[in-house]
Amino acid sequence: METAEEGRAINICESVLVKVHQDHQCKEKEKGALKCQSWEGAELQKMKQQSIETEQLMDNQEAEEKKLLKIISEADCERLKQKKEPEQVISERDILGSQLLRWNDQLALLYEKIKIQRSVLNKGEIQ
Repeated sequence: METAEEGRAINICESVLVKVHQDHQCKEKEKGALKCQSWEGAELQKMKQQSIETEQLMDNQEAEEKKLLKIISEADCERLKQKKEPEQVISERDILGSQLLRWNDQLALLYEKIKIQRSVLNKGEIQ
């Protein structure tokens, strides 16, 4: 049989073994947590990089949008300018048309005066 001293030694060994086992389990948990933290850190870095890339993409798209809006604005201005050109040409045509009518009226009056003066001259020569 066991002696009291051997019993105590066994109890001490068992308690040390339990303690070592608990420490080992604790260390395994810490190791798992570190792996998890490492994975989370890598995932976090990946997400940060994606965020940076997304922000750069958004900045590029905003710059492209501004560029396209400027082009649209310039095209609208050109369209309005081209729309005004025919209106201006029509206005000038109308002005020239009315001037032509006045000149034709004046020319008709001049021809009438010439006709009258010739008639007067012809009557004067006859007398």
